[in-house]
Amino acid sequence: MKRYLILGASGALFTIVLSLIFSDLFQSWELKTLDTRFLLRGSLPTHPDIIMVDVDDASSDVYGQWPWKRTVHADMVHLLKEEGVKVVVYDILFKHPGVAEDDAQLAQSTADAQNVMFPVAVEFSDSDRATEDLPALPGGIAVPEGMDFPIVNRAIVPMPALTDKVKALGHIATNRDRDGIIRRVPLFLRYRDQLLPSMSFRAVLDFLDVDLKAIAFNGNTLTLPQAKPPGESQAMDISIPIDRKGQMLINFAGTWRDTFKHASFAAALKAGGKGQGEDLTGKLILVSNALSGLDFKTIPFEKNFPGGGVHANIINTLLTRNFLWETSGTMNILVVLLVSLLIAIVFRDRFFWTKLGAVLGLIAVYGMLTVMFFNQGIVMPLVIPSLSVVFTALLVSTYQVRIERKQKEMLIHEKQDLEGKLLEVSKNLDAKDRQMEAIRKSLEELGREMAEKNQQSEISSEKIYQLEGKLETLSR
Repeated sequence: MKRYLILGASGALFTIVLSLIFSDLFQSWELKTLDTRFLLRGSLPTHPDIIMVDVDDASSDVYGQWPWKRTVHADMVHLLKEEGVKVVVYDILFKHPGVAEDDAQLAQSTADAQNVMFPVAVEFSDSDRATEDLPALPGGIAVPEGMDFPIVNRAIVPMPALTDKVKALGHIATNRDRDGIIRRVPLFLRYRDQLLPSMSFRAVLDFLDVDLKAIAFNGNTLTLPQAKPPGESQAMDISIPIDRKGQMLINFAGTWRDTFKHASFAAALKAGGKGQGEDLTGKLILVSNALSGLDFKTIPFEKNFPGGGVHANIINTLLTRNFLWETSGTMNILVVLLVSLLIAIVFRDRFFWTKLGAVLGLIAVYGMLTVMFFNQGIVMPLVIPSLSVVFTALLVSTYQVRIERKQKEMLIHEKQDLEGKLLEVSKNLDAKDRQMEAIRKSLEELGREMAEKNQQSEISSEKIYQLEGKLETLSR
């Protein structure tokens, strides 16, 4: 039993070391299993207060080729203010000045609304500091210690006429993994000597009436104190799972068509916001570009997913509090060790089909557990524990083969020794047989000699008897 426990621990250690050496490969496999878990889970309900206004092909038929006149956007901002919208996330970057009168109208609508947020496009730095001059931006917070936020090297900000009038600015960067799929978002980036929040996160703070400077970083969580979600009677603290880079795993709700309330830009503007009878009071509106061929991303559910939908899913994850909590490194090691020890103990059985069934069964059961936990918001590793089961099984099988080979060799040696002894005994028996044969012959020879002597003795006795008879006759 002790040896099998040692083998199980060795299999776990081997797998962990291998995962560190080939971390990129193992991570890519793990991400693929994460995508599969999204697909198996299916769509999630989205927050009812999130409404998307899509700059779509139907709207392009009305307003012409993109980009549109800035007065169109000014009309939309004004409309949303009049409809009582609480937060407007305008995911369109107005970098360069256009027609002065149009820009002035958009700036005035933005200033009047006091609830509009515009994006900042960024480029990350490969070093520990920016190499280009960055324009000063309002609304940042101090950088906490112990974190490793991505550093902004270059930024594209809205034109100054809007920057001065907007409620807040936020970055629109997401984290594409090596396979090009978006799964995480950095809630903050290091911008000069302060932190720049993501546009989606900043919108949620305003929607929940949380001051940006009041948030607290606590290791692997980010706390929003005294948040006021709609429909809740009391304020609450909301804890958001993040990694050392301040990134949150996005809990995508589903495909573009199956999630969120959508309204066509042109239809909404024409109907005055009530095209579908929707009361916009207190809502969070996301205006984004969904025109064919523009700003498409890849997410676990779709290859061609409009970029605005990514921001909607970030907002939805935060508002619904359907966070994905990843198990800690310590917990992952314990899981790997547990499954390795379990398969090592089972492999004490010598039957092949029992071993094969144990390997496949354990991997299948563990896989189902990871899916079940994922549906509850807990992300457990799947690849490394599964490989640990296989590697431990191979290690124990190799050990058993070596032991059986040694036992076979010992039996062969014992057999050879026994055969040698039997041969020696056989030789001794042959010698004894020859000795007995010689003795038998000697006895036969002696018997013949004794028989001859007995015969001679009888003749001699007969002669003596005859002589005695003659002597007796003469004596009479």
